[in-house]
Amino acid sequence: LEFKDTDPENKEALYKIADTVIKKAIEEGIDKDELEAAFNRWEFNKRQEENAFKGYSNGCLALCSWLYEGDPAEAFCHDTVFPAIRKRINDGSGYFEKLLKEIFYECGHKASVVLIPSKTMMKELDDAEEERARKVSEAWTPAQRRKVLDDMAELQRFQDTDDSDIADKCMPKLKISDIETNRKPILPVEDTFCGRPILRHLHPTNGLTYTHLYFEVSDFNEDEFFMLQLLQVLFSKQNTSRHSAAEIQHILKRDTGAFSKNIHVKTLYGSPAVYRFRNFLIIRLGALEAKQKEAYDILSEILTLSDYSDIQKIKLTIKRQIAHLENKIKNESGYMAMLRAHSMLCQVGCATETREGIEALMRYRRLQTEMETEEGCRKTVNTLQAMAKRVFCRARLQAGITGNVDEKELESLFMSLPEGDKPGPTYNWPVREKVNEGIEIPSQVGYAETVGRFDGSFPYDASTRIAERIINEELWNEIRIKGGAYGAGLYIRYEGRVWFESYRDPKPEKSLDVYKKCSNALRNVNQEDLEAYILTAYGNSFTLETPHGNSYKYEDLWTCGFPLDNEERVRKAILGTTLERLNEIADMLDKVLGNSVSVVIGGPKQINACKGKLDKITKVF
Repeated sequence: LEFKDTDPENKEALYKIADTVIKKAIEEGIDKDELEAAFNRWEFNKRQEENAFKGYSNGCLALCSWLYEGDPAEAFCHDTVFPAIRKRINDGSGYFEKLLKEIFYECGHKASVVLIPSKTMMKELDDAEEERARKVSEAWTPAQRRKVLDDMAELQRFQDTDDSDIADKCMPKLKISDIETNRKPILPVEDTFCGRPILRHLHPTNGLTYTHLYFEVSDFNEDEFFMLQLLQVLFSKQNTSRHSAAEIQHILKRDTGAFSKNIHVKTLYGSPAVYRFRNFLIIRLGALEAKQKEAYDILSEILTLSDYSDIQKIKLTIKRQIAHLENKIKNESGYMAMLRAHSMLCQVGCATETREGIEALMRYRRLQTEMETEEGCRKTVNTLQAMAKRVFCRARLQAGITGNVDEKELESLFMSLPEGDKPGPTYNWPVREKVNEGIEIPSQVGYAETVGRFDGSFPYDASTRIAERIINEELWNEIRIKGGAYGAGLYIRYEGRVWFESYRDPKPEKSLDVYKKCSNALRNVNQEDLEAYILTAYGNSFTLETPHGNSYKYEDLWTCGFPLDNEERVRKAILGTTLERLNEIADMLDKVLGNSVSVVIGGPKQINACKGKLDKITKVF
């Protein structure tokens, strides 16, 4: 048990509370519904094992039994362990109550630890270490002191000396020719279901299912798109005609393993000269195979029966969104600056800025003021109720399906939605005026973004990933090492967007100048270095994916109109990168930077230093 964010004097009272709660659970029994909910989520997470260190963690699990002459696969035998535990929830044996009693009251191995923060402890430790080192050094003879200095000098010399050719040749090195190029991924299959397009993923999922619903909203104008974001935040947190909001959350916890919702702005595959995009409200649901019916039932209820008329909840959500975006401007300033700059270059940037950028903050503030009146409240409720009916219909739906999904249950989910109307023509977003803008916030550092676009004359391919790697090393040296920023980077995207960024930057005005000259790093690469960059880019581009991760990857390609076998194009482009290609990318970057726009978010000192490079200064707070 762990108690956080309390005072030391509350220790005994907290121990007493814990004791009371545990004894009550033992004597009266643990709520079976809560126990099943916790177990379902635990089983889902164990089967999914979706983390960045999956290989390492699985290796450690295997060693737990293998080191003691057991079966290394024991920790992964889910199909025998989980049913046995689940059986004990409802068999009347009181297994979990007995387990609590054994752990907390019958086991003799118990300890209590209290961690108390200290403002002086680190200084006290540093002072003690300094005093210890002083006493040791004062006890040295002249010969000992001289030896310590000589040893330090020799270590420095050794570290600064390149390895010998012999030592270098002894190190195994991966070569491009070592890469296996005939790897065939398991591609998903495009299909239709209940008259709607779906993408079926064929990889095994270890007893899990994933259902991703994409409702197209490309025809929404900027006012509707902003309200759609509010609808998305409120989604699944409202009363329905069958359950309260609290009950809905409990059922989601009990019957699903993963549940999320978001709005994505997706740029379509094709030439940057023709800038097309699609917007989706996406609902993602993950569940155990055995819980599909229950998971689909609650999702259907939320989609079709939610009531968005709770004015107090809407007001509280708006207040929280304002606080969230204000914190985001302070804590994720680089991302917010990037959104602001992109909104001056393309429609996708405008849509994203309206959804989660500074423009969204301004709109939430205006909506908060409007809802101070009865008319404003009524208007907002009516808009949300009508929008839910407009969005959640089969005519706007396409879906990604992963795992052994029950077709009858999936059909019930699809057919529970009204037919509705198809999306109208894609809305033509007005692009914001192109100005170099400074946004002043309470901060000691800045975030510098420079954004531009290449046109259809530049043939994009994945070789730009190598260019990003090379230039990011240059930015690291110039902006991180010399300039003192926490980081910097370059990003090049297929639809034509190019942007440079610095993070927690004390000198953003100098970073803006560095961006303009960094393309030369591409022209200075030799063939040997290029091969090393190719290997790095290749390794970063083809990592081991979980089934869920593969679903995300291919659905992103699918909804953007990419060929599903795009991975082969990426592979060929990276492995085929030449010095001449790097020069082409360098020329493209020079052209883009000649017609770019910059946004700097930072404190008064940083904004003032950039004044000569800015056309406009905005204060958000």
